[in-house]
Amino acid sequence: MRPGSWIIHPVTISIRVGEPIDAACYSLDERDALIERVHQAIAALLAQGPVR
Repeated sequence: MRPGSWIIHPVTISIRVGEPIDAACYSLDERDALIERVHQAIAALLAQGPVR
């Protein structure tokens, strides 16, 4: 949808779902390590490019 428009235009999107990350394995003191692991997982999925 374009800003200010009520007309919906079809588009193709790509969705990737990564492996689950068990946050229960991390303590509150290890939250920075968990954040880094999540960022790395997202970066790896983005590096794969769009789904074809």
